[in-house]
Amino acid sequence: MSTSSNLDRICVAALALAVLIAALAFCAPALGYEATSGGVVLGYEERLFDTSVVHTIDIVMDDWEGFIAGCEDEEYVLCDLVIDGEDWGLYLAVEGVEESFLLRNYGTDYGELYKPDSMEMGGGR
Repeated sequence: MSTSSNLDRICVAALALAVLIAALAFCAPALGYEATSGGVVLGYEERLFDTSVVHTIDIVMDDWEGFIAGCEDEEYVLCDLVIDGEDWGLYLAVEGVEESFLLRNYGTDYGELYKPDSMEMGGGR
């Protein structure tokens, strides 16, 4: 402990100031202050969550009842995906995370990749 006689007074004053600031922040809406995002309007909210457009998503399968019965046993089921009346199908791309992938996506400064199966650690096998 410090032997300064003013240390207790300084700590009490700092605590009182912190309580006052917290109380003002808590009561800010009642005092007329509103939380803002720094005055910056990004605009993505309106585009992403546009409530004026209703989207329809239809998943079309040949055997829906068979899918429901065996969905825990199957890794995938063939289906057609239709969004807003436009047939999108279903696309899946699988690519190994190797040096060519890292160069193409992150450039030459891609850092170190932790990949247990490439380090002869078994990789869960």
